[in-house]
Amino acid sequence: MPSDLRVLFVRTEDGRAEIRVGERAPVTVDLPRALPASDYVGIYAKDAKLVLEDLVVELFP
Repeated sequence: MPSDLRVLFVRTEDGRAEIRVGERAPVTVDLPRALPASDYVGIYAKDAKLVLEDLVVELFP
């Protein structure tokens, strides 16, 4: 994998989100309100280029 590419991992559970980018330590944040059962996903990249390859979306009951 080229050095400018990173793996993005996001998991939400019990009102919290865990976010990992590449090999960096995970960051956990509290979500201010309950997430809807289904919704749209969005990623915002300021002054950057975002390319998603081999995207995997896992839905848990």
